Amino acid sequence: MVIDISLYDASKSLILNLFESSNRDIKRTISMMGSSTGVPCIVIAYWLGEYTQWHPDTLAAIKRLTDFYDYSEILNKPEGSPI
Repeated sequence: MVIDISLYDASKSLILNLFESSNRDIKRTISMMGSSTGVPCIVIAYWLGEYTQWHPDTLAAIKRLTDFYDYSEILNKPEGSPI
């Protein structure tokens, strides 16, 4: 499956603001914001990865979500993405 992160850019600032207001809880932000905003969890994980300078929890989430949803290509990843 192919996903383009840039298709969801309009929601990025909302997600990052909610992340800050949730005491920077990475796992909770990915799961809760994915279901409540309609933004795929993998997109949120990449945004949080970039925002947190690739915190290990974000890298683990990206790997887990990529494997689970069988993403074959992820377009427009944030600059500096290690995955």
